[in-house]
Amino acid sequence: MQKDNLLQVVEVEVDSWINGYEEFDAGLFNSWEWVESLTNKSTNTIYLDFEKGGEIVAKLAGIIVNAGWIKGKQVYFTSGPAMKNWNSDLFKDCLATLYSFAKKKQFSRILIRPFDQPRHKKVEVKNFITTTGEEFVVYYNETDGKLGFSSNFIRNVKKAQKSGATFHKSKSPEVLSRMFELLDETQKTRIEKYGKVYDPMYMLNLNNNSLIRLLKSGIGVLNYTVLDGQVNSVLFSLEKNKKIYFLLMGSDEVAYKNGLPSLIGYNISTNAMNNGYLYYNLGLIPTVESGGEGLKRYKESQGASIITRHGYYSYYLRFPLFTLNQLMKLSRILPDNIIIKLLRKIYKLVLTLKK
Repeated sequence: MQKDNLLQVVEVEVDSWINGYEEFDAGLFNSWEWVESLTNKSTNTIYLDFEKGGEIVAKLAGIIVNAGWIKGKQVYFTSGPAMKNWNSDLFKDCLATLYSFAKKKQFSRILIRPFDQPRHKKVEVKNFITTTGEEFVVYYNETDGKLGFSSNFIRNVKKAQKSGATFHKSKSPEVLSRMFELLDETQKTRIEKYGKVYDPMYMLNLNNNSLIRLLKSGIGVLNYTVLDGQVNSVLFSLEKNKKIYFLLMGSDEVAYKNGLPSLIGYNISTNAMNNGYLYYNLGLIPTVESGGEGLKRYKESQGASIITRHGYYSYYLRFPLFTLNQLMKLSRILPDNIIIKLLRKIYKLVLTLKK
């Protein structure tokens, strides 16, 4: 077989990677705006084109994380390779080729999270561990022009409208600063109701600086309400190519009392549908254990479908951690007991990449 007919991965500059990007079915976390915004002094961006027969068949953008001498440099993606049309064999080939590329580049591990990954079936790939997550998504081409809001959601919208609250969009640093105050209030409310502490910055390098960069890049949008001159609820979304992703949301007691989060969701979704958007991804399904029951109900009430996503993590590629690979494989097939659970917790605490 000629080399040109083999799938190859090529590392390219961002300007080259962007060329032709619109032809690929890429989620919002597989974009240059996202990865550039999440880099810092200990990370670098990486842009990959998968080529076959002289044609680029997939694209992938990520971050190289310097995790120290023991963990080494790990390559981290928040979504899998984007293709023009889903093909399970090509997806598997992309991961296998990525694995060989990572070994050649002396990366210690590959981590692919499944955020906003275009829908696909789970694939089994040698040298990779598969994980599963679920997201709430509203697909506007499936609504027949009518959004599936729950009756309680509509009641909250009417309550918000009756209160005199208004909906706005912005990229203002002042509104972003207010969102952080509201995130603190939301966290306190969750702790009081459920006794659980949660970290709203649930992704690698997600912080105030990265959110400012997302706003400046054009992909970040602040959706918020004003009542009596006060901002009481803010939702930070990602928007690009007629796609929307719910990233963060903070609200105070006034917002919850007057149904203001519902007013935000209503305006986002109705405006999106009326303007020909493809979907609104409301993000991960929070667990009851994490104190996310209220947020889960809020997302469910907007008529979203539950979509299963799949992430892929390689075993360790380099010394000394590759010596643990057999233990990791054994741990996955052994029945749960107190000792195995304890070992898994220690492993996750000490060795896995944060977030």
